[in-house]
Amino acid sequence: MKNINLLAIILLLFFFQSIILSNSQMTIHTPIGVPKILSVEANPIPRSGASLIINVKNIGNERGGFYAYAECNKGFKVNENWNGNLESSEEKQITINVFGEGMCSETITCNVIFEDSINNKKSEHSISFTNDCSLCGTDSAICKKDDLSCTGGKIERCNNYCIGYDIVQTCNEGCLYKDKWICKEDANWIDKVDWSLWTFLIFITLMIILFIYLIYHYYHLKKK
Repeated sequence: MKNINLLAIILLLFFFQSIILSNSQMTIHTPIGVPKILSVEANPIPRSGASLIINVKNIGNERGGFYAYAECNKGFKVNENWNGNLESSEEKQITINVFGEGMCSETITCNVIFEDSINNKKSEHSISFTNDCSLCGTDSAICKKDDLSCTGGKIERCNNYCIGYDIVQTCNEGCLYKDKWICKEDANWIDKVDWSLWTFLIFITLMIILFIYLIYHYYHLKKK
């Protein structure tokens, strides 16, 4: 009887061992990649932020899933994160756009993160760029840098960012264009003359002289 019980115990142990081995063989293998940032370049977007050009690589021995994002200071945020798969040793260039409303010429720093989606292994790279507010040389420019203008008796100059004018001088008598905009009170008397009015007065004077001459000539001939 004891031999039968012992045999039963051995058979049960063998049965459970078979189940354990079977389950271990059925375990699904999940490929895991290893992320690596090769380089990061920032291309500023005028009055918006910057495009971060990121070169990445899977340095693992297997295919892996990854996602990339950036954490920036001074209120700048990523418009949309990147995610995708890379084969072993595969390199890829991805772009992440960063947007914000910082001060002009302000330095913005972003920490770019390339992360494996399975085991959360990370590769990080920090980069800084200058918030470019200039629209000079673009179709969106409001004016041409350093160009002068006169508005409401005020001489204005286009600013360094070509996004508007700064007041240079307020004129008491209005503006006058003489090769460039100046205040009338700063001009000499010749510049101040309204030559269109003078031309009209001279024309009227000549017509009166001609009229008097014709009348005189008419009566002179009549007397003869």
